[in-house]
Amino acid sequence: SAMGTPALPTAVTTGTDLAWFGARGHTGTGFSASRAALIMRASEDWSDVNHGTDLTLETTTNGTTTRQERVRVTHDGRVGIGTADPQQALDVNGFIHVGNHLFDGSPRLIRFGDEGCLTCVSIGENGADDRMELTAAEFVFKQGAVGVGTVPTRAKLEIDGFAGAFNNIPPAGFLNETTPVGTTFGGFTINTFSLYASGDVGASVYFAFSDERIKHVEGVSDGAEDLETLRGIEVTDYRFVDTVRKGDRPQKKVIAQQVEQVYPQAVSRGVDVVPDIYRRAPVEGGWVVLDTDLAVGDRVRLVGDGGSGVHEVLEVREGRFRTAGLPVGDELFVYGREVDDFRSVDYEALGMLNVSATQELARRLEAREAELARLQTAFAELLGERQDLHRQLADLSAAEAEREARLARLEAALGAVGLD
Repeated sequence: SAMGTPALPTAVTTGTDLAWFGARGHTGTGFSASRAALIMRASEDWSDVNHGTDLTLETTTNGTTTRQERVRVTHDGRVGIGTADPQQALDVNGFIHVGNHLFDGSPRLIRFGDEGCLTCVSIGENGADDRMELTAAEFVFKQGAVGVGTVPTRAKLEIDGFAGAFNNIPPAGFLNETTPVGTTFGGFTINTFSLYASGDVGASVYFAFSDERIKHVEGVSDGAEDLETLRGIEVTDYRFVDTVRKGDRPQKKVIAQQVEQVYPQAVSRGVDVVPDIYRRAPVEGGWVVLDTDLAVGDRVRLVGDGGSGVHEVLEVREGRFRTAGLPVGDELFVYGREVDDFRSVDYEALGMLNVSATQELARRLEAREAELARLQTAFAELLGERQDLHRQLADLSAAEAEREARLARLEAALGAVGLD
């Protein structure tokens, strides 16, 4: 072992070894130079007084001769493992293995980070109530179920709350019994999604909450009006612009802008990105080289090698634009701009409109069937009367024929006696 000699203050710059305690290795025939060391290093240039010092621990991997820094305790008390520049009280560059538990003082509570960061909670030795909470995003993982904004107790995925026109309803809204501002926009419903998916959602059955006790029932819908409304809705044939994510299959559904003209309560508006540009573009000097109609302040989705994101347009020039941050890559895909009036259609509302209209058609059909039955009865009666008249006419014809025959016989008899 060896103790180092402190450096002279006039020679001290950032990283200068102030003192060190080293341990030699062995070459098989003799001792080698230092293979491990505990070193005190200056954390900044010495130009005045009261400067800090870092404490580092270096070791040498078997089969090598060069020491490498493994642990550093900075002058302000931060500890770095595998990093010389720890950003937190403990900063680890690599994986952490925990053989048992980590505690914050209570016997069953395990936390990582500050408030708003990842929180792990373990309750009970048998694991029956084990759960992991991600408090910043309000995620709760419990016994194989996931809760967003709640501890899951009713389903594998349970969500409490929504986002859209307003992310959360403040308690004061309920205490004052007021309707949250922004629930409608130009006569249309604002999206308040608890679950939003950019792709298809599959399930065996869908249940909609419909208990009478959560509603102010205002009456039964007018089937005749609903039938006229349904007749005004157009079903169109189309394909999606975004063929990468949505494919190129032909679709046969409604268009929200057309539906809102005749049935606005089935259309909602929210914020989303539309593929109105949908083109590749090179990147030169932080500029996206593409001729668009984007304006400063617009938000546009850009897709690069490492992913995608929506970025604000900071500057526009002829044939190019610049945004706040760019995805990685020399070439980007400019998907399109973010809009605040993105339409969605409530197909459940369309389905109920169809039910009401179908019931109206059923009522009309029943009325016509009743009228048809009445007409059939009247026709049968008329047919019976006609048949009676035919029989009576036949009887009259037979009687007339009999009279003519008798008359013919009489004339013949008179002729025989010379009285004709």
